[in-house]
Amino acid sequence: MPRSMVKDGVWLLVGAVLSFSYAPHLWWPVMFVVLIAAMRTGATTSTEFARRGFFLGVGCFTPMLYWAWLAAGPGYPFLVLYTALWWAGLFFLMHEFALRPARLTSPFAAAAIWTVGEFIRGHYPYGGFTWGDPGYALIGLAPARHLASWGGIHAVTFLLVGSAVAMAQLLDPWKRPPARRLMSTAWRMPLVWCLSIWVASGVVSADGTTPVGSLTVGLVQGNDFNRDLSGAEQSRLLPQRHLELAADFTRLDDLDLIIFPESSFGGRDPRDDAALTPQVADLARNLDAYVLTNSTLSADADAPRYNTNILFDPQGRPAGVYTKQHLVPFGEYIPFRSILEKVVPQVSQVPVDFRPGAGSDIFDIGPTPIGNLICFESAFGRDARDRARQGAQVLVVSTNNRSFGNTSNAAQHVAMSRMRAAETGRAVVHSAISGISAVIDPAGLVTQQTPLLQAATLKATVPARAGETPYVRFGPWMVVLSGVIIGAHIWLDKVRPRVSASAGERP
Repeated sequence: MPRSMVKDGVWLLVGAVLSFSYAPHLWWPVMFVVLIAAMRTGATTSTEFARRGFFLGVGCFTPMLYWAWLAAGPGYPFLVLYTALWWAGLFFLMHEFALRPARLTSPFAAAAIWTVGEFIRGHYPYGGFTWGDPGYALIGLAPARHLASWGGIHAVTFLLVGSAVAMAQLLDPWKRPPARRLMSTAWRMPLVWCLSIWVASGVVSADGTTPVGSLTVGLVQGNDFNRDLSGAEQSRLLPQRHLELAADFTRLDDLDLIIFPESSFGGRDPRDDAALTPQVADLARNLDAYVLTNSTLSADADAPRYNTNILFDPQGRPAGVYTKQHLVPFGEYIPFRSILEKVVPQVSQVPVDFRPGAGSDIFDIGPTPIGNLICFESAFGRDARDRARQGAQVLVVSTNNRSFGNTSNAAQHVAMSRMRAAETGRAVVHSAISGISAVIDPAGLVTQQTPLLQAATLKATVPARAGETPYVRFGPWMVVLSGVIIGAHIWLDKVRPRVSASAGERP
């Protein structure tokens, strides 16, 4: 077997370990530091570095995105290929423009390239895809959560990659023996700077928000079927099961808001359904609480569909409508449908495209404004930031992860909601139809959660907060700074005379 194939197989295995270690969050950054250090060692060309990045990506994203196989079928390999090629491109650019030749600014230039790359992947094509951004893996660490309040997930990713490359430079024998590099104060400085920022982030929080009250919520998780439901079952069984579970709440619970998750009412409109409307109205009046429902609405079977949250006030009257605006490509609508229908039979699972809607994404629950995020929208910091800037004091994520079964998708989605809480300084109520439902405090810590694929209810009181974190106020400034760092590093590389190897070895 050729030696190159053995190396490719090694990176596939390393990527798989990296993916599975994503769950506990703590091992992921450690592995990232180790693998970049190992990849940097002995990689003498940008093409070789990109090849390692590709196989690493395939090994990582194949298990991480396995849930896509359950929903997308043949689309799953293309999703893995897309993300792996993206990593290959990032590793190529890192080596080409940041690591060759090695400079004191190399760790920051490499981190900047990765940060800008993840920002672009989170926007294009079709609105972007954010799964696998290294920053999410650190959500269990207080320094990372504090850092997110400053610069969003982009700041966390930047510092993680910068730390990894700084470590790699110390371990890299290319043109400089490791012992000499470890003894060199100058070459230790990038890693010292990165570690100093991590330590400072652990003790300095840039919340910028203030408490203005609280909101008591009741979550209803009613789809414990470990199978796909027909359209008729979704419209008949799911609303009834959720309403039956909600009946467990009483006035003594003193709820402000009851949340029915995404798809819980199937294709039925609770505003004008002869059987459903009275039950929702009675629930609201009996508990003296607002009720948030979700339905898939369309004029008829062939008309466009709308993923819609409908709010009822404590008197049982419709009080607000929000229709999802950031749709899932290939899940809620099919680009190039006429072509794909001929080669991918699974396209028929989305026979009619959803359309983005209008309406306010802020609902007033008494004195407390809440921000609506429906499923995929919570994977994007910009969407949560937009709600916070509009005045939302609590964020509500309504989601349906049932299509992905008993996979890691639900846990990954909760990790993303935790990042949104840390970025915005808002509590996040993550309501999933089949789990995991979770209550997340403004610091990004999970205070309560439900099991996966079990019928459950959950009551919690969450703080309402006003004000803006630096990330909410200034947005993705870390991406702008990364662009400046890249430009400065390239300018130094092209204009500033290169220091000879012998001069660069001086302590």
